[in-house]
Amino acid sequence: MHTQLIVRRAGPRDLPGVTHLVAGFRDLLGRERPTRSEIARRLERLHADPAVTLGVAAAGPELLGYALQRRHLSLWAGGGAAVLEDLFVAEPARRRGIGRRLLEHAIGEARSAGCTALSLDTSESDAASTALYSGLGFSCERAGRTVGRRLRYDLRLADEPPPDTGIHWGPWMLKW
Repeated sequence: MHTQLIVRRAGPRDLPGVTHLVAGFRDLLGRERPTRSEIARRLERLHADPAVTLGVAAAGPELLGYALQRRHLSLWAGGGAAVLEDLFVAEPARRRGIGRRLLEHAIGEARSAGCTALSLDTSESDAASTALYSGLGFSCERAGRTVGRRLRYDLRLADEPPPDTGIHWGPWMLKW
């Protein structure tokens, strides 16, 4: 029997599985830190932060990938903006559209929070990622938007920022 893939916000019970995924991402990057215990502590803090959205892709009890997004008010976006800090799919689950589903979920979460822009960065040598981002409407057109071998991609979520009332930004706006 094939288990259906579900992409959703992570709950507290997902944090051990996300810790495992983040450790896999760390290993893929060839790093020794953060340690698993550091990852677990940081994830608990991030999960409790109202300006952070942690999405997961799950097939039954197994987590196959995650997306970590942070929202903030931006002078340049004309309101709220979101930054996709991490998008990772475990090696055995790749090439099945899970990264796309996680990114679509992150885009929806940013729009729902009233953000007018979403940005992310990736390695210029990561052809699969750059194709995914371009295919979903992200642009990497402006000169000077590279940092070393990293590329920054931007997606405009709205033509106009929401009214400057502060009501629909949620509690995370109060920190700004």
